[in-house]
Amino acid sequence: MPARTGRQYIEGLREQRREVWLRGERVKDVTTEPGLAGGVRAIASLYDMQHDAKVGREMTYISPTSGARVGLSFIIPRTKEELEARRVMMLNWARTTCGMMGRSPDFMNVTFAAWAGAAEYFAQCRPEFGENLRRYYEYLRERSHAHACADQPATQPLDFRRLQSRRGHRAARHARDQRRRGRARRAHPCNAGANGR
Repeated sequence: MPARTGRQYIEGLREQRREVWLRGERVKDVTTEPGLAGGVRAIASLYDMQHDAKVGREMTYISPTSGARVGLSFIIPRTKEELEARRVMMLNWARTTCGMMGRSPDFMNVTFAAWAGAAEYFAQCRPEFGENLRRYYEYLRERSHAHACADQPATQPLDFRRLQSRRGHRAARHARDQRRRGRARRAHPCNAGANGR
């Protein structure tokens, strides 16, 4: 499958069952929910750039396995020119969103490309790990899949007294500090939109 379009992205969101909650209510369709539809349209517009007559070639490259044009965020840069081409692609998306979309689809694509480029490292202990990583990366690239990464909120507070008795005071303090950092990160103004607050 070549690089996806915005329409394919929106259709995919409608076809796949998800459990999304917003303000205490389950969202039936993220593509039409007023609090989410704008973000859906923004991401769809990024995918449409891959097919735009002016910038489409800057957003895609020829897949080494299928020969189809796929998103340039999936490239494993082996040359300075390939790295620069990926930078231009990412810059196009960043400028389109005025830099306000911190988790655009290229975010995880680049991560998986980096892991696939270092597959030998992952194969050091078990050879199948490297091969599995390469195959999964190709699966994502050829189907133009993107991953999402989101903080999962804590559903219940930790019982620090119980934690202290089981692991000692140091572990309890570490867990408390981690929760404080999480609250501070969620409270940061740049994270407000991503967490629905």
